[in-house]
Amino acid sequence: MTTRPKPLFYETAKCVALYMDANVRLQLYLRCPLFGTVHRSQTLRIRDLNVRPDNIEIDGTIYGLGVITQYTNQPNPRFVTFYNNIGGLQWDVDVYGLPTNKNGNMTSDNEEVASSQRQIKSLKEKLQNKKIGSNYIEDTQWQIEVAQWKVDVFQMRINKSPPPYCNYLQLGIRTGEDIRMERVVYEKPFKLIREYIEKRIFSNGNIQVRNLQIGGDRYVTKLVDFIGRGVVQQDTEPLCRYAPQGDLVKPLLSIREGCLEVRVLKVTGNVTNAVVSLQTVLSAVPLKQLRTVHQPFPDDPIIKTAHFVLIVGNLPFTALSSCPNNRTHIEESSAISNDQFTNVVNKWVESDMSVGTYYSMGDHEAQSVEELFAKFRNFPGAQSGENKETR
Repeated sequence: MTTRPKPLFYETAKCVALYMDANVRLQLYLRCPLFGTVHRSQTLRIRDLNVRPDNIEIDGTIYGLGVITQYTNQPNPRFVTFYNNIGGLQWDVDVYGLPTNKNGNMTSDNEEVASSQRQIKSLKEKLQNKKIGSNYIEDTQWQIEVAQWKVDVFQMRINKSPPPYCNYLQLGIRTGEDIRMERVVYEKPFKLIREYIEKRIFSNGNIQVRNLQIGGDRYVTKLVDFIGRGVVQQDTEPLCRYAPQGDLVKPLLSIREGCLEVRVLKVTGNVTNAVVSLQTVLSAVPLKQLRTVHQPFPDDPIIKTAHFVLIVGNLPFTALSSCPNNRTHIEESSAISNDQFTNVVNKWVESDMSVGTYYSMGDHEAQSVEELFAKFRNFPGAQSGENKETR
């Protein structure tokens, strides 16, 4: 005869919560009101937290929110199924599934219909005249389907006809191959619902994160070029845009002030937006390491107090003096001209560099390292001596 399980006492439950898997603990907190007090009193420990433009990943479990479309009396078109499967749209739409008018200067529905019809005609002519390679036929047919859907939808909105589909807000939770979906009728603004979910998960106590990633999984190594060309990302969360967004960036994940401790911060895009999102929520404990791409760095305490800054990519030698942190490493340096070398070293000489300042860089060629040492030895005014120990 098995004995009945005994409930945990409050003090015991606090200890168990501290070492519980983060996702299991969150699910228990969201479903068990009695566990709320324990959850809020104990630090939530997360090994890997990834904050991407379209989802959040906590220790391998991905939480994604999106707007999906479901037809009522017929199968979904191919492209609608595609967008539903990748998590849905990340912006607000009207009852017809069209983006809401944010700027007030969008083209009229009649112009949209005419434009889509011209596109369909042009694409069909290319298919008939075989002006499109065989590898692009399916892609062209896809474009025709999308354009025809736009024609039908804009016509429905012009005629004020009810659409044959409904829009839903879908929360997808993926762990490996296991996927769970929760849907509600889409009635409230997308951003409002996302902030509500963030607050439910992250605003109830202290959080310790070993590795925090802000941005997509690939470094945007040409970030400076994108900013210089004025690339606009209107449908992307301000946190993940290429250019600095200032006050548009909100505190990261609605975490409470001073309640987040991070060991390693990885920023794959704009580091200015990332530190703005962390300024109020980050604790006084400095970062052990910051990994990011080469870009204009803000003179921010979060960057300056980090124990180590790693700038990724093949970079110019001048990148060593572009970061306000006094312990900076660049992953790899491109060819170093004499002028570049002289300008950087002169800047070091003129600046008030504190004891312990540390600059380093990686290189795959031994000859490049030898040439760099030669530049240091030959620099006017340099003094060198024998050192038995070399690194």
